Amino acid sequence: MTPVFLGLPPGTPRLLIPQASAKIQSQAFLLYSPSSRQGQFFCSFGKILAQTGLLKPLARFFPFSRKNHSLPAAIEPLLSECFIEALITIWAKHLNEQELIPAISLGTPNAFQKLTVLLFGRKGIPCALVKVGQTVCAKGLIRHEAETLGGIAKMGLEQAAVPRMLGQGEYNGAGWLMQSVLMGGSPSPLSMGTGHWAFLKELAQKTRIEAPLETVPFFPALQKALEPEEVIAAEWRQEERFIRELRDRVRKDISNIANTSWPLTAAHGDFSPWNIRVINGRLAIYDWEYFLNLAPAGWDVMRFIFVVEHLLRRQTIEQIVGSLEAGKYDSDFSRWQEACGITIPDRIWLGRLFFLELACDASRRNICGQG
Repeated sequence: MTPVFLGLPPGTPRLLIPQASAKIQSQAFLLYSPSSRQGQFFCSFGKILAQTGLLKPLARFFPFSRKNHSLPAAIEPLLSECFIEALITIWAKHLNEQELIPAISLGTPNAFQKLTVLLFGRKGIPCALVKVGQTVCAKGLIRHEAETLGGIAKMGLEQAAVPRMLGQGEYNGAGWLMQSVLMGGSPSPLSMGTGHWAFLKELAQKTRIEAPLETVPFFPALQKALEPEEVIAAEWRQEERFIRELRDRVRKDISNIANTSWPLTAAHGDFSPWNIRVINGRLAIYDWEYFLNLAPAGWDVMRFIFVVEHLLRRQTIEQIVGSLEAGKYDSDFSRWQEACGITIPDRIWLGRLFFLELACDASRRNICGQG
């Protein structure tokens, strides 16, 4: 039976909510983590409508249809009724479930875009999370996350819960990865607490090495990004002037800094409040597709600072770099250093490398084999 969905927000859907029970519809909003205040209000209001059962008639009278929306080419074929139905059948057999009800996040429109599917089984209980992609970049991230989850499981982290890989496969040119669902607790606060520092300490101490910065896997892509003709990622074009200035600063000293010995550690790669839940004081961390087996020490701290300042507080990269140079974030870096027993040689250079990597998509390109 082909699922019927309500697309939200109505004009440009980012979340497909199934025609199902109020319990399932309200839990479907776990897939939607907007950064704007308007989006957050819409999400909260939608949850209330779902919990009271008012979304059910909307899904019935205003069903989502891909014919009525201009969908990105990266995901449009994945949303055909036959494709979704076939995948659900495959996943039901894999999970030994007679019936599955999916809620679907459409992701962010870009070359890496993929679907994230929350599967509900008996009694409306979430039983698996699946990522599905068809582009080269999306499938590259999916493969990388599968490898990462296997490696993290062997690492034996004690300070954070991490999803278990439940399976992976391909269907009709698309790749998929199934993992366990991390439920319960509350969303991460916007400032790092005891649980965050405990996890970052454990990850750093288990993976630390001392080596030249050029050892970092995405460093060649970073050096390539310094070439004047290299294009800045589309989402950062509004800040192109400052990013080019930053690139010029880095270009002057990159040959010296490349050979400098730095403490390097593994990094989650997208250490952000919406990828973290706090359950009984312990972190539950998901979305490991940007995992870095080696990154400059303090990378995840810089990432957390960036997403809170830029995506939530609407600071520009130029403003964040200015605040970094003025010492605004020194307490966060000092806390990390005290917890890990590792000294960051130069916080300003860490920030410059971070934002240059961000602007040129160096780590994602490296993960997908496009560095």
